[in-house]
Amino acid sequence: MSSALFAGSADTVRGQIERFYDRVGGFGHLLLMGQAGFLAHEETVRGIETFAGDVKPKLAGLSTATAGASRG
Repeated sequence: MSSALFAGSADTVRGQIERFYDRVGGFGHLLLMGQAGFLAHEETVRGIETFAGDVKPKLAGLSTATAGASRG
């Protein structure tokens, strides 16, 4: 797997990241590319703010020790 793309609602993206995390055995850093193509500045800002406020806090429990563990 050379790359991954996560898209959708905050809950969808959180689930996608958690499944990817489990599949690859965890990771130390997650880099966010919040702008691509013809995305307007306002859309870019809204997406980054959504990630920061609604996705990232719910990923705080991820650690190498939990990779592969079942999630509810």
